[in-house]
Amino acid sequence: MTQVEPRPRLSSAALDALADGCPRYFALRYKLQAYWPARAGQHPQGEDDGARLGSVFHRLVQQHACGLPLAPLLEAWEGLHPGLTQMWARFATSEHFSPPLEAEVWTEQSLHLQVAEVPFVARYDRIVAHAGRWRILDWKTGHPSGETLRRGWQARLYPFVLTEAAQVLSGGSPIAPESVEMVFWLVDTGEAVVIPHSASRHEATRQRLTALARQACAPFDPRVHDDAAFPRVPSRCPPCAYHTLCNAGPFEPSEMLVWPSPPVFLPPSDAGLRAAEAP
Repeated sequence: MTQVEPRPRLSSAALDALADGCPRYFALRYKLQAYWPARAGQHPQGEDDGARLGSVFHRLVQQHACGLPLAPLLEAWEGLHPGLTQMWARFATSEHFSPPLEAEVWTEQSLHLQVAEVPFVARYDRIVAHAGRWRILDWKTGHPSGETLRRGWQARLYPFVLTEAAQVLSGGSPIAPESVEMVFWLVDTGEAVVIPHSASRHEATRQRLTALARQACAPFDPRVHDDAAFPRVPSRCPPCAYHTLCNAGPFEPSEMLVWPSPPVFLPPSDAGLRAAEAP
């Protein structure tokens, strides 16, 4: 019996890998969910210090949205993440800290839909509905450029999914693409990158997602060095966790260890024997 390969669930990170990164990395990570150890000092499949700080900030926002006290967390985490208190103070003075009282707000909200029978998922830091407008807020730590954020798949996928699937949030009423905007709020600077949605952008995204969904479902054989559907992008190999899997070669340890010399056993000398026998 032929085993049917499960359809991958596509996120914005998966789309970035498939469309603009390395298709083979996409297939290994998101189709096969393969694990392969990276070399020391690499964090391609885990969190580095900046990502951990971002996770902590997201938790604080969620705690605040739930009305829970933050002082104990800030005191406990500041020692582990220097600058966190300053980041939070910057956020507390922004327009996004306290949405209008009449607004509807969803924090850490996930929405799902299918395109070409392939599941897509968007995980929102915050959605604010107010006065007929829908604002998607995403907290960004680090220093990403506005151009990088506009070009990434998150800026296209999140407004598309909200427009298509947010009837569950709007009580069944449709949402017009023109009423949606994506806002990346840069935690380190307090700046905002605003990307409006539109009907033309929405349909262009639908067509592109349909093509990528079909590509994502193509058969993949990891034993083939350069699979036609999921080729390698050599320029992305060195920092990738799968580098030694995709480019197998002689073992080359990153750090050479100096092995200690084995002990040498010599017969005892006559002088040594006399010294041992002396009272």
